[in-house]
Amino acid sequence: MEKTRANLDKSLSESDYSFNHTVVLSDLDVASTYVYAITSEDRSGGQSTSDSYAVYTGTKSVSLFDLIADAIGQVFGWAIAKN
Repeated sequence: MEKTRANLDKSLSESDYSFNHTVVLSDLDVASTYVYAITSEDRSGGQSTSDSYAVYTGTKSVSLFDLIADAIGQVFGWAIAKN
């Protein structure tokens, strides 16, 4: 599933005009592809926009404990009585 969020604008403003920047995006859906582009502005006000890039958010992490507990439940679930 490919998604774009036109209303998800993140901006970063720094006075030193460095080359390395970080922006954290929250509330992204799992197992989804997001397409984005980066726009920067120089000291003179000139703007430049990158090509479009895509990032895949991956699937939800599952712990080893959860996998074992699920397997035990599938095997011995018939022996567990629910009241």
